[in-house]
Amino acid sequence: MSRVVRRGLRRDRLAFAGMATVLLLLAVFAVSTAWRTSDTASSAARAGEIEEAYCDASDALDAERARLLEYHRSPSPENLHGFIAASAGVRATLAGIESTVEPRDLAIVARVREQHDAYLSIAVDAETTATEPVFQEMSESLGDAEDDWSDVAAEGVRDLQASEGFLMWGTPIVFGLGLIPLALFARLLSGYQRALRHQAGHDSLTGLPNRAEFGVRMAAALDRAAESGAEITVLLLDLDRFKEINDTLGHRTGDQLLATVADRLRAVVRDSDTIARLGGDEFALLITQPGGDTPEVVAQRIMDSLREPVVIDGVALVAEATIGIARHPRDGAATAGELLQRADLAMYSAKGSGGGIASYQPSMDETDARKLSRLAELRRALTENELVMHYQPLVDVGNSKLHGVEALVRWQHPEEGLLGPIEFVPLAESTGLIHDMTRHVLRLAIGQAGEWLRAGEAVPISVNISTRCLLDVTLPDTVEAVLASAGLPASLLTLEITESAIMADPQRSREVLSRLEALGTRIAIDDFGTGYTSMAYLRDLPIHELKIDRTFISRMVGESKDAIIVHTAIDLAHRLGLTTVAEGVEDENTMTALADLDCDLVQGYLVGRPMAAEQLRDWLDLRLNTLGVS
Repeated sequence: MSRVVRRGLRRDRLAFAGMATVLLLLAVFAVSTAWRTSDTASSAARAGEIEEAYCDASDALDAERARLLEYHRSPSPENLHGFIAASAGVRATLAGIESTVEPRDLAIVARVREQHDAYLSIAVDAETTATEPVFQEMSESLGDAEDDWSDVAAEGVRDLQASEGFLMWGTPIVFGLGLIPLALFARLLSGYQRALRHQAGHDSLTGLPNRAEFGVRMAAALDRAAESGAEITVLLLDLDRFKEINDTLGHRTGDQLLATVADRLRAVVRDSDTIARLGGDEFALLITQPGGDTPEVVAQRIMDSLREPVVIDGVALVAEATIGIARHPRDGAATAGELLQRADLAMYSAKGSGGGIASYQPSMDETDARKLSRLAELRRALTENELVMHYQPLVDVGNSKLHGVEALVRWQHPEEGLLGPIEFVPLAESTGLIHDMTRHVLRLAIGQAGEWLRAGEAVPISVNISTRCLLDVTLPDTVEAVLASAGLPASLLTLEITESAIMADPQRSREVLSRLEALGTRIAIDDFGTGYTSMAYLRDLPIHELKIDRTFISRMVGESKDAIIVHTAIDLAHRLGLTTVAEGVEDENTMTALADLDCDLVQGYLVGRPMAAEQLRDWLDLRLNTLGVS
């Protein structure tokens, strides 16, 4: 064998050994990096779960505190039971944290359990102020632990970002050595790294950044803003009635709706902005670059994009939302958590005003304890069947026969007695609880009409529908289901709506009213004359009755202008083929004047006050001696 051949073989062996060594090193590098990355991603995800558990514990503690305050204000057995149930909820969430088997968490939970036992030993009998220090200690312990785990989750995301950078830095070196296969392998490994990082920092359903990733980007934006003085803005968005959709149509439909919302959010914001899904039906938008539209304009653009119905399995859904806006440095938030909290306060302020968009104001930090307590009582009233119906007669002006009744909700409060709608309906409308209340009222009123019908008495019944319920595209389905359950023909049901409800969204109102008319129900415009309905809507919408507001009826005898308004309204309604109803008739002179104007129906204290179903029977026996229905 020649020297040249031997030298070539040695070079080949050296090259092969070198290649094998590099491949072995790269394999070790790849395996160790992949293992480290996977471990980091798992740790970040686990930290997020533990953070969520502490958040649940804090929420349960706050709920327990609210129940205790409610009991101190009104020490009834029901309120004591509510406090005991809330306390059980606190213990359950603490047990959930213990299941994490983290030594540091076991110590925290043990300390909080001791504090909670001490808190329970004095909570019921002691003054509210005496329990405040212990409550604050528990709240701070849970809050500090939640913040710690939030930092751990965020650190995990940053570690994944650093690992990705390390891989991208190592790839050119491999190429520099001319080892193409190794470079390709490194690229594949880098892709795997990016996929793991994306998994840890993004929501699997929508592909949007998750809460941890959003927190990292917010913190980075705040750091840049501290140097440049630029303004950054956070918009927090919560879908209205999403739980309703999930419970009614299933989680699959809810997931599809969330994915569609994410797509629409992407379509209406700039590439430089960050959209995230924080969890459940909550989304957030981070605006870091000045210029362009104001945050309010961006929020309105989002609202407009969500109004277009989403058709899922043949069902048209509308993803209505409430948006809160907070700005740095204007709103005084020094950290990402504080900025998000201010946006959260603004969002809940908007919900309290009936939905829509709201920007943070310092006054939002003040909590209306009475309103929160009343809302809790109202939720209990729905579950405990404390809401009852009274019925006010409507009679024919010509023959004084009963034409029908209007169903009016009352609250039989266990401590305050019978409350009128002004005491609780506005609160329900401002929080979205009005949807549950309306379904409850429809079941009660239509159910009663069904009982009368089975007894041989076909009594038409009217039910008021709020603005938010009129704009709910599922309202016709709800009405149809309740009518079927009660066995009541749709022709015996009239739904009363106000002018302002129609004008809040004329197009959607038209769609909902048309579907209700298709069922066979009648539609009445309530409080006519106090709103601003266009004459074109009176002509085109499927309306059957016009109820003239009591403010005109009560003064029509003594005020010529009011008499002219009433006369004009009756004449207009008749020309449009509508039935006229005069509200608030309280004396014979007014009744006579309405008869002269050919008004069809009247309602008011002269005819009969709102009364329970049993009292209505007595009223009929006393007035007519028979249930004559015109």
